[in-house]
Amino acid sequence: MRNFFTLPNLQTLNQEVVRNFRRNFFANVMDAGFWFFGDSFAAAYTILPVFMSTLTDSPILIGLIPALEGAGWFLPQLFLAKHLEGFITGHFLR
Repeated sequence: MRNFFTLPNLQTLNQEVVRNFRRNFFANVMDAGFWFFGDSFAAAYTILPVFMSTLTDSPILIGLIPALEGAGWFLPQLFLAKHLEGFITGHFLR
């Protein structure tokens, strides 16, 4: 575990990076931990269906919650693919 916190070839790295490495590492670990902890309160497969069941008895609406989350991730890609296709071919670089 001690080698996990060592940086390779300290002469080529910026001294500010070396000085702040441990602090930044732990700050990022804490940030990710709090993010996932907070995200668990709005989990589409567990928490939101239970919350929705207190608002309605309709199993269709309760079952739509995970599907809507998936649609929120994948539908924008379908709508933007044709528009962004020109960027891939180099049209954006001209």
